[in-house]
Amino acid sequence: MIIVIADDMTGAAEIAGVVHRHGLQVRLLSLEESACNSPCFPDDHASKDDVLVYATDTRSGSRDEAISLMHRIAGIHQGGEVTFFKKTDSVMRGHIIAELQALMDALGMRKSLLIAQNPSKGRIVHQGIYSIHGTPLSETPFRDDPEFPAHSSDTCKLLGGGRTLPIEGGIVDGINIADAQDKQEIEIQLSKAQEDTLLAGGADCFNSMLKRMSYSTLFICGSTQSKPLRMNIPSLAIPPQVFHGGSAHSWQQQVLKVYRENPSLILTVGHPDEINKNYSDRLKQLLAETAGMMIKERCPQRLIIEGGATAFAVFKTLQWDHFQVTREISPGIVQLSYLHEENGESRHVSIILKPGSYPWNGLFAES
Repeated sequence: MIIVIADDMTGAAEIAGVVHRHGLQVRLLSLEESACNSPCFPDDHASKDDVLVYATDTRSGSRDEAISLMHRIAGIHQGGEVTFFKKTDSVMRGHIIAELQALMDALGMRKSLLIAQNPSKGRIVHQGIYSIHGTPLSETPFRDDPEFPAHSSDTCKLLGGGRTLPIEGGIVDGINIADAQDKQEIEIQLSKAQEDTLLAGGADCFNSMLKRMSYSTLFICGSTQSKPLRMNIPSLAIPPQVFHGGSAHSWQQQVLKVYRENPSLILTVGHPDEINKNYSDRLKQLLAETAGMMIKERCPQRLIIEGGATAFAVFKTLQWDHFQVTREISPGIVQLSYLHEENGESRHVSIILKPGSYPWNGLFAES
């Protein structure tokens, strides 16, 4: 499970959107310092979500309040298999150094890697200098921010601590403020993180972190009663020529190409008004065969199958025949676990099965 702590609501929502794009289950919680001892603190939800995002308001509060809240959240989630990520403002406003140091102390970590900038939005750090679309940060309207004015474009001076981490440099103890001008440089910097490194930063950093952790979901929607999913991840339907009996080879190669380039994918039959019994049997097998190719290419962390006959065909293709039931999400929608062995390693694949005629009940976005 990943715990994300954001210092404002919009930053938390942005991260939740990134998680949703990866096809993962995410819960967003609004939390303030006074709520930490509440009996309704979400321990009962923790095991059901891939990512838990805390929206705090520490950017608008005091430094001491921010430190206190970091210690309390860290304390609640210590002891389990949890990865922490500190979401920071993309232009480095807030009590960033204090919050990172508090989390490092609470978690027993010696290093922190901060990649606050979002190159996808023209926000970069080069040789320790922050700029937006080529303009130094201190020359942008952020210099007049009422709470955290950007009087300097030098990231270490701006934050009042830390050290610059150049692309060719190595990570050291303390808070490392990373240079990064594009996605590739974010990847280079993230590759330097070690077990005792707390990751922190903006949405671009978090998105790259999820990709490195191979968080992925594969949706196989094969039911004739399937309810379309409207999600910000690629969705591929069987094309008309294949649907009506043509060769599937080229389409399957396209599916594999898209799957290699994206962490998650929705695979559907499509053409709901044209399906009859003869079509249904052939298309079910085609989906199962294609899903099998994808899973052998890269086994996702979560497999979601809509339609009982489709699920049976997929499992037969994969030769998966022994599952542990882990929970009932809602009546008719059940989560299983399968121990998958690949390249000499074993790991559990989470599987969600849903009848085609049943609603998603808010588990994922739907039309």
